[in-house]
Amino acid sequence: MKTLINTLFIISASIILTMLSCQKEIPLCHDVEYNKAFKIEKNNKYCFNDGNYFVVENMSNGFCPCNLECFWEGEMTLYFSTSENGVIVTKIVGSSNKTDSTFITNKHFIRFLDIQFIEPCSYTKPSPDIKNATILVTKE
Repeated sequence: MKTLINTLFIISASIILTMLSCQKEIPLCHDVEYNKAFKIEKNNKYCFNDGNYFVVENMSNGFCPCNLECFWEGEMTLYFSTSENGVIVTKIVGSSNKTDSTFITNKHFIRFLDIQFIEPCSYTKPSPDIKNATILVTKE
C-alpha cells in the first residue's frame, strides 16, 4: 500500500511539474510612457505607469513585396495582448491609416513612426520579417 501511495505521489508531482513547465513565460516589463516614442519587438512586454501594459505577440509584414507593383503599399500588422484596466484583451492594429488605431480604449491611440526589417527587401526575400518598430501611444 505504501508503494502505491509513493508511486501516485511521484506521478502527481511529475504531472504538476510538466504542466508548470509548459506555461508561457511572461517577459520582463520594459517601462514606457504615453506620448513618447519607443521601440517594440516581438515577445516583449511594455508597461505604462498607470498599470496598463501590452505584450507584442507578433508583427506581420503585409507590405507590398519589393518585386511587385501594388495599388496599395500595405502595412505592418501588430498582434498584441493588453491589460485594459485589469482585463486582458487580445488586439490587432495596423500601421496604415486604413486600419483602426485604437490602442487600449477610445482615449489611447497608436502611431507607427518607423519599421525596421531583419534584412533588406530583395528578389529572394521580397517580404522580410520585421525586426522592430518605433511607435507612439497617445493618451488624450
